[in-house]
Amino acid sequence: MAAANHSRSSVTLNSITELVPIEVEGRSFEVPSGEVLLSCVHFLVRDETPVLGRFCWANECGNCEMSVKRRGSLFATRERGCQTLVEPGMELSGLTPELRYWLQRKLV
Repeated sequence: MAAANHSRSSVTLNSITELVPIEVEGRSFEVPSGEVLLSCVHFLVRDETPVLGRFCWANECGNCEMSVKRRGSLFATRERGCQTLVEPGMELSGLTPELRYWLQRKLV
C-alpha cells in the first residue's frame, strides 16, 4: 500500500495533470493521478460539496476505510482512503457509511 501524508484534500483544478480510471461500487470514474483516494472522492463531489466533513485526513478516524482491489490482484484489501494513492484500474467497494453518504449522488 502506498502511503501519503495529506492533512486535507490537495486536489485543485489547476494542479490536475492526468486522470486515471477507477471503479467505485461498480461505477466507472476518472480521477486525478498522484492523489490519495479520499482526495479523489472529494474531486468527484467537488461541485456539490466544496468541503468533506467527518474525515480526519490523518489515518486516525477510519471513516475513509474501503476495500481496494488493484489490477492483477485476486483479492481486495481493506485500506484507508486518506493514506492510499490512487492507481489506474483500482476497484473500490465496501465503503463506510460516511463515504457512501458523500458519494450517494454519484453511485445512483
